Amino acid sequence: MKKLISIICLLAMALTMFASCNDHEHKFATDKWASDSDYHWHPCEAKDGCKEKSGKAEHTFVPFVDNDGNPVNKCTVCGATNNKVNTAPEHECTFADTYQYSENFHWYPCTQEGCYEMSGKAEHAYGNPEVTYADGKIITKYTCVDCGHENVTEEKVDTVVDNAVAWNEMFKSFKLTNFSMKVLLSSTTNHCIVTESSAYYHIDGGREFYTVRNADDTCTTYYKYDNGFTKLDDTSDRYLVGAQTETVIQVSFEENFEKFTYDAQTASYVCAEEIECTYYNFDGTEEGTLICYDSVVKITDGKISYIESKYYEKGYERNGYSFIYYNIGISSVTIPQEVINSAVSDAGNIEE
Repeated sequence: MKKLISIICLLAMALTMFASCNDHEHKFATDKWASDSDYHWHPCEAKDGCKEKSGKAEHTFVPFVDNDGNPVNKCTVCGATNNKVNTAPEHECTFADTYQYSENFHWYPCTQEGCYEMSGKAEHAYGNPEVTYADGKIITKYTCVDCGHENVTEEKVDTVVDNAVAWNEMFKSFKLTNFSMKVLLSSTTNHCIVTESSAYYHIDGGREFYTVRNADDTCTTYYKYDNGFTKLDDTSDRYLVGAQTETVIQVSFEENFEKFTYDAQTASYVCAEEIECTYYNFDGTEEGTLICYDSVVKITDGKISYIESKYYEKGYERNGYSFIYYNIGISSVTIPQEVINSAVSDAGNIEE
């Protein structure tokens, strides 16, 4: 008797669940799919455990290469994927001489239809970005130096500060890391690009050094001689430090906001008259006072991105010196392509 009662109770519960699942008008999610390994369908949107399906059908798979360069099957209807890629008949692979690429990788594909073997698969190697400013946006385009794949980003920017307080705070927070600097003298040019882990140092007289800090915290320095590069044996950071401490002078236009005029056409603050400003060493210690004129300041997204000015030291006469420094994150700075590609060949012994 007890066993019969238990069976009746279970049947009643099952009927109740069945009734609750179907006691509504089905509304199927036509904008999304559910799937398993073989089929896809539109599920019922009811929250009561309803298992009704609409449009159930087998997947329609086609071969596809994902962003990581892996061949997969992808359903053309629901987007489901698997790695059971159909392959071509047995053959000896012959690879194309032009690249195919995904978002992250490039490779040479096999020319046999249906074969997804690859040769030379590698991550994209981006060179110097092409950077443009238009319609209040910084547009940065990186192009892979091997396959030509382009990675483009856009960033909205603000080129204006509202008041002297914001101006002063902006200069107080201004750091020269990630900036390039040119010191223009009457007959020579010094040029330095400083980042957290590298420096490009063009010394008066034509010498060029490019230093990169490696993952193990050692540094590798390349010396440009004529048109070739020589990798120096010195693994210290002395060229990086030298670029930071000897070439870069941080100049501040604090307390001069009212003397600058905003030029909307060039999105720059300009000041033709002479103004006094403080200049600092790389470690932030105050060095002295400069008299600057024909000054230009550009602001990007509330931060200084470009400063140019003619100058002379207080107490001295005008000497034709000027400086320019700009944030290389938003400027097209040409770093030698041989260094970017790590394809630096030994140019022989350096002759002094």
